[in-house]
Amino acid sequence: MKKLKNLFKLSHKVSIYCPTQDKTGKPCTDYTNTTATMLSQRFGGATSTPCRGYWEHESGVLQAETVSVVYAYAEKLTDSDIDAIVRHAEDIKTETAQDAVAVEIDGELYFV
Repeated sequence: MKKLKNLFKLSHKVSIYCPTQDKTGKPCTDYTNTTATMLSQRFGGATSTPCRGYWEHESGVLQAETVSVVYAYAEKLTDSDIDAIVRHAEDIKTETAQDAVAVEIDGELYFV
């Protein structure tokens, strides 16, 4: 740990879960690049990784969807940063008619 003491550290992690389907299950616009651009402009860079999300549909059937988790690390998070992240998630939610878009900040998941 002593060697890490003097290194530059980014203590905050922000992730936005970008859907690949609209609420009806039809493919939608890929939001990975726009999300990576927004996070990169605010924090200097971003990374995306594909994953598979699951939830139980109201009919009782297990629903699966491939999503892109786009994340960035930040030295600090301002109210302006949080507002921009939430606005971006709200835009994705509106455009895809999803019930919510997940945003993870410092290990806590929020449904926007």
